[in-house]
Amino acid sequence: MPLFDLEENFKQISDETLKSAYQEAVGNGNLVLFDHFGSLHSDTLLTKVRYAIKALDCRIIFLDHLSIVVSEFADSQERTAKLRALVEETGCAMILVSHLRRADGRPHEEGGVVSLSHLRGSHGIAQLSDIVMGFERSQQADGDEKHLMHIRILKNRYSGETGPSGFLRYHPATGRLHNHQDELEEDSFEEM
Repeated sequence: MPLFDLEENFKQISDETLKSAYQEAVGNGNLVLFDHFGSLHSDTLLTKVRYAIKALDCRIIFLDHLSIVVSEFADSQERTAKLRALVEETGCAMILVSHLRRADGRPHEEGGVVSLSHLRGSHGIAQLSDIVMGFERSQQADGDEKHLMHIRILKNRYSGETGPSGFLRYHPATGRLHNHQDELEEDSFEEM
């Protein structure tokens, strides 16, 4: 039996509360989803994203994950450049999720420190992005420590400030992440 049972927690919420939460979060038309599996031709992707921005007034675009979303490009620098051009053309915010390469030292799933060189794909992700953030968590840690996620700013075009930036804690009972400011000293962050 799982330690936390999301289904049981869900059953404890009234229909009225669920309906209200749904309306507030996604039922008001402020969320547009496009689901696909595998690679998507770049022109099709860019057309759909441009339509969402201009016709549906979407201001924030999430692409998860970058290497699958436009994997038909032989040159991943080209795909990143086209996405950056779309951001410049439309003024939208685009958040790209990138998986990581295997680390030489401590593995990422054991809390290894993320660097720009670990981003899967070309260096275009790091070169063309305004901000790059890494999220570090030891899935193998004992107890509640495995639910603590460290945030690391890897690139910041606006101010140049990089490094440890804060903490999030995952709560399995609710399935949510919460800001967790005072969990650890920053010195311990560097050790991860």
